[in-house]
Amino acid sequence: MIWFSLAKMAMKTGAEVYKNKQESKQLQSLAERNYSERMAKGEVDFKVKTLDAQSGSIKDEIVLFIIILPIIVISYSVFSGSPDAKEKLDTYVNEPIKGVKGMISSELIPENLGKGFIRYKNDLSVFRDGTTRFDMVDISMTHFKPSEIGLTLEKARKLGYDVNSVDEVVELKIQDIVLSLQLAEQLLNTTKYIDEMLVKLYDMKPFYNCETVEDLFGQLMMGLAPHTSGAILCRIIGLSDIKGHYGHPFFHAAKRRNCDGDIDCVMFLLDGLINFSKDFLSTFRGGQMDAPLILTTSINPSEIDKEALNLDIGWEYPVDFYEWSQETPLPKDASKHGVLTVDDVLGGENQYEGFGYTHETIDCNSGPRDNPYNTLESMRMKTMVQFALGTTLTSVDNNDQASRLIDRHLIRDMRGNLRAFGQQKVRCTKCGESYRRPPLSGNCITVIDKKIDPFSKEEVEITCPGNIILTVSKGSVSKYDALMAELIEKYGCNDYTNELYLLISSWVAETFRVPNTKKQDKLWK
Repeated sequence: MIWFSLAKMAMKTGAEVYKNKQESKQLQSLAERNYSERMAKGEVDFKVKTLDAQSGSIKDEIVLFIIILPIIVISYSVFSGSPDAKEKLDTYVNEPIKGVKGMISSELIPENLGKGFIRYKNDLSVFRDGTTRFDMVDISMTHFKPSEIGLTLEKARKLGYDVNSVDEVVELKIQDIVLSLQLAEQLLNTTKYIDEMLVKLYDMKPFYNCETVEDLFGQLMMGLAPHTSGAILCRIIGLSDIKGHYGHPFFHAAKRRNCDGDIDCVMFLLDGLINFSKDFLSTFRGGQMDAPLILTTSINPSEIDKEALNLDIGWEYPVDFYEWSQETPLPKDASKHGVLTVDDVLGGENQYEGFGYTHETIDCNSGPRDNPYNTLESMRMKTMVQFALGTTLTSVDNNDQASRLIDRHLIRDMRGNLRAFGQQKVRCTKCGESYRRPPLSGNCITVIDKKIDPFSKEEVEITCPGNIILTVSKGSVSKYDALMAELIEKYGCNDYTNELYLLISSWVAETFRVPNTKKQDKLWK
């Protein structure tokens, strides 16, 4: 039974912690003896030393108790025979559930194990901060038809849209989003997970009570971009048959994204409020990223990324604009020739609504079903398709595009991986132990067990039989070398980028250079 495993886990954890504590005390004994000699000579105050020792002892016992307390509490709640505990047994499954190898936060505080069981029951995954997330490509939208996103007339009006027909074009509110239809089942499962968690773990009433897809419409969520810590409040109003999610340009820009083509995540608001905790986050550099540390509840257009302010919102382009466009002008001067942008109405009554568009569409679901970035197999294929498009478009300079791609992405990746290769650790393929330097034996030296030798009657340490391998391979360092050489040969680049590539490429070649063996060129040599 899984509950016996929990009890065994608690005992094993406590025993390991107590054992490590005793070993640490033994290792400190020599230092303490030297310290005592200094006290005898009057070099150290005896009273202070005694208080420090007592304080440390008490702290050790408290830490030991805190570590095993969550497991003891859960185990007790099952074996105590209380009605609540028996009810919880209906939630848990007697199957192996995959967990993590260890915790990375400063306090090493674990999540309530009950959440893991309920999440497993609903076939959900979890992010390292305790939330369940959905990653999708950002797609901009300013207008929609209720029929395109599965929204009924009654539901649309309930959500605040003044519409008379499901086929009527209506302007999207800036914090409303449309998610992918492919996520329908997982979204419903997430609401069921949260509801069951509220009932079983917090003795509260369920919140969502979602049974159908339409029940999801109107629920609050949070949008979050990678490498940021600020989430944006949003509301799901429909589902569309796309591989991505529609959102207003203001919404995407508020997440510090470029409105279109990036990949961000969304999560249910209640999931973030209940399950997210900073105590789960790593204390290492970057550990606070990708976490909803703050929540913006209302978007102010004057505070978002300026790129969204360049959005043209007029219903037509004047003749003056077309004539001016023949002069190869700067895009920032378009507003001087009759093109209305968000920046022109910023701070006024029309900064949130009243946006126009110039071309009609039939259905927002009629676009490509698959993103070429997902269908093309290799990075080389993706890059070459992009440059083939650049060859067709007169507005794209492939020489400049190659210079930017190599300098800002590819060369930095290769240089960073080369540095990581020289500073890497090695790890064991069996136990996963990592070493700053490879053991002299060439094999893992981690002690996994201790046994008594039947002949010498002495305790013998059993080491892991796993092999030691590198964590950064040659392939990860040189993976873009050939691609950059092909781009430079076919499309060219500026002199600085070309020289930089030749330099970094030579470093990589020298790092992995194998001394040439003497070859026999002729039979009589």
